[in-house]
Amino acid sequence: YRAKYQMMENSLKEEMKARRHRGAKVSSFWLRHRAKALVTEFYPGRSFSASNGWLFRFMRRHKIRFRRTKNVKCQSAEEKRIKIMEWHQKIRYDVLPYREGHIGEYHPYYGRFPPEKRYNMDQIPMPFVVEQGSTFTFEDDEHVHVRGAGSESLVKRQFTAHVFINAAKEEGQAKGYIDMICRGTGTRISRLEKQSYNSNVHVRFQPKAWVDRNVMKEIATDFVQFKRENHGDEHILLICDNLDAHCCEEVLEIFANANILVWFIVPA
Repeated sequence: YRAKYQMMENSLKEEMKARRHRGAKVSSFWLRHRAKALVTEFYPGRSFSASNGWLFRFMRRHKIRFRRTKNVKCQSAEEKRIKIMEWHQKIRYDVLPYREGHIGEYHPYYGRFPPEKRYNMDQIPMPFVVEQGSTFTFEDDEHVHVRGAGSESLVKRQFTAHVFINAAKEEGQAKGYIDMICRGTGTRISRLEKQSYNSNVHVRFQPKAWVDRNVMKEIATDFVQFKRENHGDEHILLICDNLDAHCCEEVLEIFANANILVWFIVPA
């Protein structure tokens, strides 16, 4: 059906075509930002929020899809379905049921580990230019490509956020522990700048901003202190991927000595 802001959508579609022709990425932020600007231009005084609903309908009207720029050779969720089901079965029947020697209350529904005692651990790489691997584009775009950022240094990892976060039975009860691993040595940063860091974020330095084994041992040691402050000697569950630093025996020993059970997810 005809769009309410037809002139805006026609112009936005042409701008998007030109942007994709140049190989530039089209994000939802860009679409919303340009839509609002064009409404102001074509329909002065009109109120337009560029809502999720509008974006969905705009994409459907103009045959736009959100697509990856390259095919990644990995198994789909359907191909891994059996492994995923087996993983959940092991959690349910091997991890959650009561075990002799368990320290902490046993919940009749959640078992040994209620939501507040289930933590997830993961890393988020943070370059200066983020997420160039996908874009909004047209259905007939056979070769989805996004032009480079112009400098390789802009897409290199500059920081890694290493995050622990638990579930919670009620809103606002979740707890988190955040480390920020910065690229470099940190030797040229002034004491005044370091004093301005957010006290809830633990800043570390590594030449390539990687969570290697040495950095992970430091993180594990500090997380143990956080765990003891919040859960004492009680057992908690820590779910993570099989990053080399996570699988390191010394790291696993640090967690085990603090009654932290590490459980690895299905490999990607």
